[in-house]
Amino acid sequence: MRNFTRQFILLGALTALGQTAIGQVLYENFENVRRVAYSFVSGVLTQNAANPAANGVNGRAIVGRYVRNASQQFDVIVINPLAPRLADATPYLTGAKKISLKLYSPAVGKAVQIVGQDKTKSATGYPNGNPGGTFNAPTTVANARETLTFTHTAGAGGTFDPTVKPTAADQLVMLIEPNATTGTTYYLDDLMGPELLAAAPVVEQRYENFEKVRLLNYVLKKSSGGFNGDTLNNASSAANGSTRVGRYTRSTAQYDVLVVRPKQRPPTLLLPSP
Repeated sequence: MRNFTRQFILLGALTALGQTAIGQVLYENFENVRRVAYSFVSGVLTQNAANPAANGVNGRAIVGRYVRNASQQFDVIVINPLAPRLADATPYLTGAKKISLKLYSPAVGKAVQIVGQDKTKSATGYPNGNPGGTFNAPTTVANARETLTFTHTAGAGGTFDPTVKPTAADQLVMLIEPNATTGTTYYLDDLMGPELLAAAPVVEQRYENFEKVRLLNYVLKKSSGGFNGDTLNNASSAANGSTRVGRYTRSTAQYDVLVVRPKQRPPTLLLPSP
């Protein structure tokens, strides 16, 4: 899967209008914290495996088990935050903050690497979408759980995409034993990384009150029953004192539907260039 990466960097996204950054986060513990999804894996990822070596480093019962694909020289786990993007990862580039992962490995000296990508550009082929360096952490114990702490190393020219800005990362890729052909089994837990951007808050909006607010169209040809969008309120009360309301007469169909569409798309929000 070379179109994902060989050289890696984890960079964040600039906080955009309507979004805010939350603190350094635990992305995944395979139990009660699940802030990421896995859109592609070369090998086999089991997300509810029993912890084979619970200890003081990680005593949880459930972890992730990953069996590497021996046919893939650059075997990958593609990780997508459930939040819109990563936040500013500058402290991780300077070493002020660290990416970490709890890992059970069968051997010492096995390389683990992580990349942040612009996933749209990365889909067009290596090294597109990959900004310029690697986060690396070799294993130091065998058949035991340890906490890996990743260190950033700048990449050489030609191994990354210079068009990708430090504000563009919206996907992570993890490689275990890159540039190898083994089918080794590893156990993962407690992946921690850069801050995430929280989704823009939901703004409550009234679509329809059948008087002054009329933002919907009713697709009667695709609806089952009978609809009248301009009728007198038959039971005015404190709960609803409107004069006009909508009246719908349900059909006899088991799954009766009323199809509605917004009259127009919301306006596009243009943000200043970073």
